[in-house]
Amino acid sequence: MNMKSMFGKKPDLQHSHSAEELDRAGERAKMTAKKLEAAEEEFKAELMAKNEEMTAMSAALHDVQEQLLNEKRTQTILDDQIETAQHEIRKRDKEASALKGRVTDLEGDLADLHTRFQTVVREGKGE
Repeated sequence: MNMKSMFGKKPDLQHSHSAEELDRAGERAKMTAKKLEAAEEEFKAELMAKNEEMTAMSAALHDVQEQLLNEKRTQTILDDQIETAQHEIRKRDKEASALKGRVTDLEGDLADLHTRFQTVVREGKGE
């Protein structure tokens, strides 16, 4: 057959060449789609791993917050106990100071009594 087709036209070599290009483009598109699908799966796996990591971190943060709250409660209790002890110490310091003053007064009274006793004894000897 010569270069003319049945309809009297030359065969369209460009059209057949285009079909080959379309086939290759289709194959490339399939490969690209497979790569995209694989990348999507990898992304999903990474996302799930990050989600699991964030969940673990969130749980750890919750535990730390609970521990901190417990420590704050303990600190409040200890602060209250310290305040109560300091109040008791101040109270006892005042009592001790008052007792010291009373002892000083009694020592003075004792010294006066001793002096009077000495005087009475001396006067008694002198009679």
